[in-house]
Amino acid sequence: MISRVKIKAAIAVRDDAERLLGDGVLVDGNIRLAEQRFYLSYATIWGQNIRDEEAARLTKVDVHSLGKNRVNATLRNVATFYEAFGITDGAMFLPEEERVVIW
Repeated sequence: MISRVKIKAAIAVRDDAERLLGDGVLVDGNIRLAEQRFYLSYATIWGQNIRDEEAARLTKVDVHSLGKNRVNATLRNVATFYEAFGITDGAMFLPEEERVVIW
């Protein structure tokens, strides 16, 4: 869950910037859009466009998770992700009692 730790650290940095800059981190005056942009940027960093065969090969030979798993498996455990997108059900929803919390 190293990715989750990094996300929490990035959120802390963003929150510190928000305290220092005030409304400077809002997107069009909307905090929810700013939160969404944060998570969309995270997903974009790990985005991959690979064929199923290559995904299967990487799963066998690479110790790192595929980008899709780094994003989806990690964000399903972050409460502020649910708040940013108003997620209450669906494929990305994970009940709070099932979410992994390490720190």
